[in-house]
Amino acid sequence: MVSRPKIPGYFIDELIGEGSTGSVWTAKSQGKSKFAIKSLRGIAVNRQVLSDSLVKIYKNSPHPGIAKIHDFDLASPQAYITMELYAERTTLADGTQKTRSRNLETLCGKVSSDDGWKIAIQIAEAMAHLHENHIIHCNLKPTNVLFEGGINPQPKVSDFAQGMLGGTEQLETSDSLFYCAPEQLQHGNQFFEGRGEKWDVYAYGATIYQLMTGRFCRLHEEIVKYRKKRETQLNLHSEISTNRVARAISAQENITWPNEAKTQTERTYRSIIETCLSLKEEHRHNDMLEVLTELRNCEQNDNLGSYAEEKRENNFRHKRKSKWANATTIVLSAAASAAAAVLITLNYQGPKEIPTQDDPPQLVKITKVDAIDNTPEVDPIDTKDTPDPDETVPDQTIKEEQIANLIHDFQQSQSALNELCRMLATLDDEGNPLYSFPEGTIGSILTYYDKFISRNEDDPALRDSVISALSNASELHILLGDFTSASQKLTRATELISDDEIGGGDSGELIERSARLYKNLSTSKAGSQMHSAATQAATKSLLLYKELLSQAPNVPGNARAAAESALILAKRLRNSQQIEASKQYIEQTIQIITATTADALPVEKDQSILASAHFELGQVLNEKGDLNSANESYQNSIAEYTKLFTAFPEKLNYQFQLARALGEEADIAFVTANSEAGIINDDAIEILTALIERSPNNRYRFEMARRHHAFSRSIENEGESSAARTQSNAALTILKDLIKNEPSNFAYQNEMARLCRQLAALYKKDGYLGKSAELSRETVHHIKNLLDKDLDVENNNKKKNHYREILARDYGVLGWHLANTGEDDDIPEAKESFEAAQTYYKQILDIEPANENAETMLEWSRVCLERLLSKDELP
Repeated sequence: MVSRPKIPGYFIDELIGEGSTGSVWTAKSQGKSKFAIKSLRGIAVNRQVLSDSLVKIYKNSPHPGIAKIHDFDLASPQAYITMELYAERTTLADGTQKTRSRNLETLCGKVSSDDGWKIAIQIAEAMAHLHENHIIHCNLKPTNVLFEGGINPQPKVSDFAQGMLGGTEQLETSDSLFYCAPEQLQHGNQFFEGRGEKWDVYAYGATIYQLMTGRFCRLHEEIVKYRKKRETQLNLHSEISTNRVARAISAQENITWPNEAKTQTERTYRSIIETCLSLKEEHRHNDMLEVLTELRNCEQNDNLGSYAEEKRENNFRHKRKSKWANATTIVLSAAASAAAAVLITLNYQGPKEIPTQDDPPQLVKITKVDAIDNTPEVDPIDTKDTPDPDETVPDQTIKEEQIANLIHDFQQSQSALNELCRMLATLDDEGNPLYSFPEGTIGSILTYYDKFISRNEDDPALRDSVISALSNASELHILLGDFTSASQKLTRATELISDDEIGGGDSGELIERSARLYKNLSTSKAGSQMHSAATQAATKSLLLYKELLSQAPNVPGNARAAAESALILAKRLRNSQQIEASKQYIEQTIQIITATTADALPVEKDQSILASAHFELGQVLNEKGDLNSANESYQNSIAEYTKLFTAFPEKLNYQFQLARALGEEADIAFVTANSEAGIINDDAIEILTALIERSPNNRYRFEMARRHHAFSRSIENEGESSAARTQSNAALTILKDLIKNEPSNFAYQNEMARLCRQLAALYKKDGYLGKSAELSRETVHHIKNLLDKDLDVENNNKKKNHYREILARDYGVLGWHLANTGEDDDIPEAKESFEAAQTYYKQILDIEPANENAETMLEWSRVCLERLLSKDELP
């Protein structure tokens, strides 16, 4: 039984509930009865942290999503907080009445998707307000989100700074545990190391997951059983501990939803919550401000999508009234194209201008969609005045004229849409979109294109327009990273364009168009890791560009297109491990550009292709082991990029490519013990630092991580292990953040695995085996991801055996580190690691029986396991 607290100035009335940090009562003071007063268990809260948080709340303007605080006293033996009463009187089954708080728990699993996500955003706004004011909640859960009375009440976050954090001597076991991040349960004192925001992010994810599903995000069945058992027994606190809960949560990595998302918006919302609930701290959002930004972006996309859907529905209803069945297809296509053009043209902001949240673009009717033709666009549905009743005009003549006008208008709309799509797909020198358009524009255009293609694909009269639609849509898919859809559309376009009568253009136009399709097909296949298919498409593109060059050898644009195509093919060949063939096409690229500029000054495009070709040649020669020739090629690339950087200082991509070339030169200098290696590496770092300050592009940051790692390896070889660790940890910080944003980037994962492997060895060398084990565990995690996800379908996944061998070795190293930490708790995991190493070595030998290294290491892992079990020293 909870005893009624005695607080001067207040009459304590009815118990509302109790939690991990105290009990909550209704209270009266000076005749006012609408108060809730929380009596705090003194040893269950960090009074200093809570006091600081309450003072910050008092200093700032009231926030609609934060429960209103009236009074508090944390200095007295009976600490308390008085707040607004968010509760109501309810009648129980036995007829008695009780005051119950209006909280989120009663809504969990019972709200519609739309209402649920609206509440989620409101809670995120409140939590973001706390984080913006450097207040950490640390105890967010459904019962700590309260509601006012009335229709559509505002949720109110309460009980902040009262959870699992440092400085609490004893915290009563309650449901709070099940909303905490595992590291919060295990290391509460790390609150003071700035980790509280990410704990709140996890708790927010757990709370919203329960709101939307009615289930706990992890351990649902176990928690339900525990709660039922607790209801029938007086004290179960000794049966459950924070560490036990943390271990159980950590063992359940994936989040599953009880049903499929019905919309793309729902899928996006869920993805945000899944990121919040990542067991890896570094993979979560940094704070609730980041979470709120993502939720709002998704909300805005949903609003635009709703508008587009309404527009499509209106178009459909209008077209059903058409009296000319033969013109239906053309009318539908014209309306779709015009609608997409409206979406873009009205909101076109120009280069690098982004519409602000306070001033969203307005969708209104326009008369011009073609940026070139200044004549008003005629309504494609109603293009001709109704004939006078007395005027005698044959019905067939009317239909023919109407159809002709519709086709004319449709062609104008389609032309405008194609032009706008090309603008959407135009990239700047950093590979980013050159123009800004409203969110959802690309998705709307793709929808219209898909409808047009499906309706007209088999119509010979519209074949030319269908190919344009396939080509433009594929470029948008590539922009979105949807390489599979891009490949499907481009493959179909190449099939359709094989008829040389298409479009009525001359053979040169047809060849150029086909070459571009195959070039984009190569890009999409490479994006899907289909390197052989990418190479085949690049080969066809080069042959077509060469044919174009042979027809018009004096046109510099044809030569540049052929040179660029040859360079793309060289890159595809290198990705397919055809190193010698790659070298030949790079040399061909250099020859074409050299011939083109023999009698004329090189233009920017010539210098750019030449600089890139020299860099690519350096990469190929480096892989062949010809370091001297590779170094010479890198220096040629540096010279060309320096010219470009000097001539076009505003183009950041040239600076980045210069830094890359300097980095490769530095790597060779480190290997060959060149005394200037550090200076060259520092030059690269200096350029990258300036770039990151101007634009924190992930490409720049990844290259910066590589530079730190390269320098670390060089000073490690000189015996400077402490300095090497410092450089590697700098790289580690960057890579963790990159992987959080792009968890499927295989280049990041590979670099992270190499880095963790090196750091583990450095810490082992200096006797920090616990840290070595932690880093080895991280290495295993990343290599397992690569084994599972970095597929090589074209070659029957031969790459997997390569990853198995690396993973087997890393498991062996992890087992060795764990076995030597001196901690008995590490022995079971060490045993599991040696067993995992043996399993993978056996799998390798099943595929490659002659693999001597796998045979040797299998025996080593067996010996290690035997000695571990017999408690002998490991080899």
